[in-house]
Amino acid sequence: MKLHRFIIEDDFSKDSFSFTDTKLIHQLYAVLHLKAGEECIVSDGSRNEARCRITAISQNACVCDVIDRSYNTNENEVYGALYCSLLKKEHFEVVAQKATEAGVCEIIPIISRRTVKLSAPPMERLHAIIKEAAEQSGRGVIPALCDAIPFDVAIRRASDSHSMTFFYHMEGTPFVEWKKQNIAPKKANIFIGPEGGWDEYELNEARRNNFSVISLGRTIFRAETAAIIGSYLAIH
Repeated sequence: MKLHRFIIEDDFSKDSFSFTDTKLIHQLYAVLHLKAGEECIVSDGSRNEARCRITAISQNACVCDVIDRSYNTNENEVYGALYCSLLKKEHFEVVAQKATEAGVCEIIPIISRRTVKLSAPPMERLHAIIKEAAEQSGRGVIPALCDAIPFDVAIRRASDSHSMTFFYHMEGTPFVEWKKQNIAPKKANIFIGPEGGWDEYELNEARRNNFSVISLGRTIFRAETAAIIGSYLAIH
């Protein structure tokens, strides 16, 4: 049976410990209706995990015994940083959730020339969405979420990161062809444009900085779809 997984800040280095996170206790007790005797997996967000048995639970506290400890091996070998243009609130939330499931390690919202929505969704809500997606997908870390930055700053940041950069654009080399000629990187930057796509200046800047301009195919994807597919292809 698949066990519920939680990434916590509480110390579970001892054989018995209690949760102090009130939101997590509410999730365990009121939402998931877990009971004494049931098991779960907790992680510290640094890939250290423990399989635990709940010994006592109420709406105010949860006490667990550690059954065994392990190291999370579900993380991908490629470190992926997603540079995604800000989208409408619910669309960017989908990107944050699904890119986390796909395995990215960092999400950087960017403001491009055709960005319509200039402000990011509430960071606290995005953090919660990313954390829940990391738990659901069995990851050992929570991807970092950065503040929104202008396109030119993102270009410089990616250029200085000693990573391969995937700049997705309809005029790029088809991914399948690119894959035949290139070795998978250890670090990957993934650039996704806004609803209206990249403009000519941004495309030229990508080429000037020797980014890999890549196409995801002949059909036109929505920005959030491109972010999910592009992230998965870049890091797997």
